[in-house]
Amino acid sequence: MEIRWPLAEDTAGSAARIEELVRTRASARSADANTELSELLRARVEEQLRSDPAQGYATALRAALDHRSWHTVEVYILGPTAGEGRRISRRARLSQGETRVVSYLALFAAADAFFAGLPDAEALRLILLDDAFAKVDERTIGELMAQLVRLDLDFVMTGHALWGFGPGVPSLDVYEVRRAEGTSAITTRVPWDGTSRHVYG
Repeated sequence: MEIRWPLAEDTAGSAARIEELVRTRASARSADANTELSELLRARVEEQLRSDPAQGYATALRAALDHRSWHTVEVYILGPTAGEGRRISRRARLSQGETRVVSYLALFAAADAFFAGLPDAEALRLILLDDAFAKVDERTIGELMAQLVRLDLDFVMTGHALWGFGPGVPSLDVYEVRRAEGTSAITTRVPWDGTSRHVYG
């Protein structure tokens, strides 16, 4: 998988320059650069206001400065041969399972990029997934879990089955919660040590 986020079409033509200025530490920017940055941001807000005067200043400010809209996110499936890749789009013919796998890989890559950019190298690299890997086959789940390990991402997940036990996962704790109607819940801990699993009631 590969994720790219090029600048979207920018009618004002200022997004690239704004990003260049913002990436420079404030302490290292010259007075002229700060003035230029202020003028570019002001121009974007004014342009947004002109496009719909009834929206109000607060709405225009929020829309003009939402840098997420300045980019498009492109996801590519790479391989199977070197240099081969195809962009995912609405017309891409993928099965439901393939679509889910692509979504998970893109999520993992985005999380890894985000955590890698944090100033604190000791920050917790944790993702939470509810009903993880639904409609993904067991072999592929093992590959996805191994990818999490390779990216050094910690995770907490919920699901309807016991999974995640595979050679690519060195350790794992799974808790199975069962409850019959009218009774208390029973929790079973199933730890995995990389080669075998154990059951503790």
